[in-house]
Amino acid sequence: MKKYFKKGLFDRSDGWKITNIDPMMKLTPYFMRTRLDSQNLYEQTVNIDKMQEFIKNNKDTLPNLSILHIVTATMVRVISQRPMLNRFVVWNKLFARNSIKIALVFKQSLTDEGKEGILIAEFEPEDTIAEVSRKMDQLIQENKVDNEKNETDKIMNIINYLPDTLIRILIWIFYQMDKVGLLPASLLKASPFHCSAFITHVGTIGIPPVYHHLYEFGTTTIFLAIGKKEFEFSMDENEKIQKDKIIGLKFTLDERVCDGYYYAKSMREFARLLHNPELLLTPPDEVILDPGVSKKKLKIKK
Repeated sequence: MKKYFKKGLFDRSDGWKITNIDPMMKLTPYFMRTRLDSQNLYEQTVNIDKMQEFIKNNKDTLPNLSILHIVTATMVRVISQRPMLNRFVVWNKLFARNSIKIALVFKQSLTDEGKEGILIAEFEPEDTIAEVSRKMDQLIQENKVDNEKNETDKIMNIINYLPDTLIRILIWIFYQMDKVGLLPASLLKASPFHCSAFITHVGTIGIPPVYHHLYEFGTTTIFLAIGKKEFEFSMDENEKIQKDKIIGLKFTLDERVCDGYYYAKSMREFARLLHNPELLLTPPDEVILDPGVSKKKLKIKK
């Protein structure tokens, strides 16, 4: 996404400062200073019949396709069309993220001793579900074969060897550097706390979705939990009871990045794509740019 705007004096390495903004949105981060003070909770229930049919129909070209792939590809597509979802707040200031990064939680084995890890995938706003799936599968395979390739684990292991006092001092320094946009690019790249969204598929461990808090450190604005497959009974148009297979989705959202109407419309678009996953097979007609970033920074005139 960095191809769209030039970096200005007051921009960060991971985002452009929002300058075209109404007074209410600008002042909100000063009143609600933390993500914990600003998080909204939203729940969706999704019928997965069309998703399962889509997976079956595309098993030859996308053999590893799963519900997690579809949900992740949907997140990428919605962000490409609803760019305010990719904003973040740091030190009372609002920024538009210059990449689409998704952090994915995984467990190497479904046991108490099984190691939990985090994969960080970077996507382009034009990516189709085929490209999203390929990038996800490549990361999963790399972490199954050689865990040393996971930069997040490497940094955490290094910090873990330090004495407790040094860890406290180091993390405090990280907080202060992040406030002014001086965290090294290597740390930002490996940090799961500096992503567009965090996704966890708790359905794989057999439980419904949970509301997960947003992290105070970093810039992540969205946390999404995907629940297990369940059955729900409903009445069809002929007033007959039908049994639907569903999954629950629970979102935790930072309300400071956009207003409620924008969020509501974005969530409807999320549901529409999940019910019509074939739309993800082709790139979007256009990538919508954040209207809050000054047009003077445009590299590509649209």
